[in-house]
Amino acid sequence: MSDGITPIAPAEPEPRPAHIALGMTVYNGERYLVEALDSVLSQNYRDFTLVILDDCSADRSVEILTDRASREPRMLCFRNNRRNGMIATWVKVFRLSQAYCPGHPYFGWCSDHDLLEPNWLALLADVLNNRAEAVMAYPETLHIDSEGHLSAKPRCPRRFDTRGLNDPFARFGHANRRLSGAGDMIYGLMRSSALDAISVYRPVLQPDRLALVELSLFGQIHQVPQVLRYRRVTGEASIERQKATLFNPSGAEKKASAPWYIMHAITFFRAYASPSAPAQFSSLRVVALSISILCWQFWADLEKKFLRSKRVLKWLWKRTLRPLWHAVTMRG
Repeated sequence: MSDGITPIAPAEPEPRPAHIALGMTVYNGERYLVEALDSVLSQNYRDFTLVILDDCSADRSVEILTDRASREPRMLCFRNNRRNGMIATWVKVFRLSQAYCPGHPYFGWCSDHDLLEPNWLALLADVLNNRAEAVMAYPETLHIDSEGHLSAKPRCPRRFDTRGLNDPFARFGHANRRLSGAGDMIYGLMRSSALDAISVYRPVLQPDRLALVELSLFGQIHQVPQVLRYRRVTGEASIERQKATLFNPSGAEKKASAPWYIMHAITFFRAYASPSAPAQFSSLRVVALSISILCWQFWADLEKKFLRSKRVLKWLWKRTLRPLWHAVTMRG
């Protein structure tokens, strides 16, 4: 197979048309993979093809996929011949879905370690089936730990919606300023044509955030007001972690050299100023949108750093400074 991909199950895959294509990337996911597959394949809505691409796992992931695919006709499993990193692997999964699930109107991401309620896909598909103005539907999400227990934070699901905003630039502005929890939102269901138009993911840090901002130009983002997904969080999110996982290992530092918000603005400008832009805007509009991305994403980054510093100071006060203060005042 071309593009450095080898089929693993079945060995000679054939097209499997379905109303929905789901994509999953896998990298050393053996610990939670069986549970994640059970969660996807037990959906009440069954008219889908699950396309999986393993990014050169060193554990038993391929063995698990091969065994499960032998008993599940809706699965198509492939493997990168060399490690690509998450962004390139995500893009390849979508391209594989176009090749082996031709004509599907909707595409959704699935994780190799998260859990879904059985009606996750049915409720999201219902939104896109009945709301032509919606480009994407996603559910409320809660976080779980490595053992599957609900995490203390967030106590309530994050909420974001552009329902009712018909002007694309109003949606863009709202998403650019107010979007929260991109890592939760991106695991929804979206119109395949829009995802194809924005080239799936751009090669930048925090690519899900930029993808969602771009998708807002193509339609409304609707949130289903029900917890249907449980995101497993097993480590602290950080820019350094993204650098290590998102890109091809040999090119990570080069692609991640500038701050992510600068790269978002530059990447957006290059994409929409070109003749083959996903949507045609005036040059002045493209410049304005790019500057808007730079300014508001810089503010989002600053706000996140402030909140992190606030948590550190609170911890220091609780564990060190407050006991010291009490000791000094009591002595006095």
